[in-house]
Amino acid sequence: MRIILIVLLMSFWVQSYGQIERESPSNIGCEELTSDVLLGLEEAFETRNLDSFERITENWISTCGTSEFAQRCIIMEGILTDEPVEDAISAYFEYNMHRDYSSRQYHASQHDFGYIYSENSSSFDYVPLRHILDTLISSRAQELLEGGLVFGDEKLICILFSKGQNDFYDELSKHENRDTRINQYLKNRYKRDRRYSGAYTLYAGVSRPLNSDDVFGANPVFGASISTPLEYKIVVELGVKVRVNVNDKPFDYYAMGEVNEVDSDYGILIGTTVGYKVFDNEKFIVLSKAGVGVEIINTGLSESKEDCEEDTYYDLEMVHLTAGIAVMTPVFKSSNIGMGLNYHFCPYGLEKKLKTPIENNLVSTELFFRF
Repeated sequence: MRIILIVLLMSFWVQSYGQIERESPSNIGCEELTSDVLLGLEEAFETRNLDSFERITENWISTCGTSEFAQRCIIMEGILTDEPVEDAISAYFEYNMHRDYSSRQYHASQHDFGYIYSENSSSFDYVPLRHILDTLISSRAQELLEGGLVFGDEKLICILFSKGQNDFYDELSKHENRDTRINQYLKNRYKRDRRYSGAYTLYAGVSRPLNSDDVFGANPVFGASISTPLEYKIVVELGVKVRVNVNDKPFDYYAMGEVNEVDSDYGILIGTTVGYKVFDNEKFIVLSKAGVGVEIINTGLSESKEDCEEDTYYDLEMVHLTAGIAVMTPVFKSSNIGMGLNYHFCPYGLEKKLKTPIENNLVSTELFFRF
């Protein structure tokens, strides 16, 4: 139970470590200005006369900053007037405005959207939810799509503005859109964001002593861990690994007043590892690692005592030191696959109850998947 609690607390810490808070600037004095600007923009998009667009928005943006709504207007004005919009679209995704747009759409779909806006007007940049400009921009984007007038990134952004997130991501996943700037940017951004988040790792490998004729031969090892983000030079990991003793010999162990012949089924290593990133070009990452933990070798020996409700177990427990190197490469959207090589030192000889010499030096190799 204690181990489970430690793992849960570490998991919470790792995930919290990777979160980055984003503060929303306070646009003091923008509410009245925004109200006037919206009237002008409404007329411009409704009449399709965008000659005055720059004059209407210049003071608004310089005073209140470029919000999601303002950037959406800029993009649509550029497409409708056949001006380059690549930089405007890039900025829209660079500042995660597509997420702000998704949030706006969600709150606008609620039955109490009016109350939601009145309580959080600054969060919506003083543009009321379900504003007529939302509808006008959506309609203009839909017209461009139906007329076959937009392609590539412009088509994708029009789908987002007219049909919403689901249709946008469905279209984004199509083969013909894999080389668009939006698709490439979102992939790279997602990978960068994940580098600031903690991760889970699964391991599978083989461990063996340097002395091939030792009690423990070459045995499979499986494990799982949680770790801090890859974005930083130091990566801390907490994990559990289980060695399944399918290729071992019996050993003598003193317990319960006598020497017992033990054939261990498994060994558990619980510990922490600190890695230092020695190389990172985003295609390959190399970590040098050092760790310390406790190894618990199952003996199967236990006894019940009258004055104790729980059985007493006599397992072999030893400190376990490791040093190694791990190489990994990105796969899928945000995961990594890699391989590790480790040296282990476990001073079994310090345990006086152990009557059979066991090799203190071991090596292991493992494949791992970090996600």
